[in-house]
Amino acid sequence: GQCRIWHYERYLLPWPAAPFKPLVSAYVGWTQRREMRDLAALIAIGEDSVPRR
Repeated sequence: GQCRIWHYERYLLPWPAAPFKPLVSAYVGWTQRREMRDLAALIAIGEDSVPRR
């Protein structure tokens, strides 16, 4: 089976935080990569526990 995941988040920074945009962008990218890695691991575990026909 396949699973398609659409993951989209939009963040608006207040103007005073604009200088931190590169840092925030890097953090968001890092956390999203971690989420996808963790989700892939859960899917792999789930596929191993599904009885085969």
